[in-house]
Amino acid sequence: MKRQMCFALAGLLWIAAAPGAARADDALKKVQQSLRDQGFYYGTIDGAPGDEMTQAIRRYQIRNGLQVTGQLNDETRTSILRTSGGSSNAAAAPAGGGGAGSGN
Repeated sequence: MKRQMCFALAGLLWIAAAPGAARADDALKKVQQSLRDQGFYYGTIDGAPGDEMTQAIRRYQIRNGLQVTGQLNDETRTSILRTSGGSSNAAAAPAGGGGAGSGN
């Protein structure tokens, strides 16, 4: 009986923790995608931290004048996501609009 209770409790804890982990993975996927869009990240968009992610963050921090730690701190995260939003929109509009409007 005690063993069954332990397994049941462990299962409930796992279920309770899973949504938070999924949100963290999704947030990291957005950062990975942003870094890839900007040419800093070459790895798989999987939401998992690792050496490739650390190196991409370092490259981004160096290029953008941030404190180089290789860590995804608040300042770096905000900068990556802000830059990605601006870069994606700015890059997409001239490429799509310029090609269609120029008639080349």
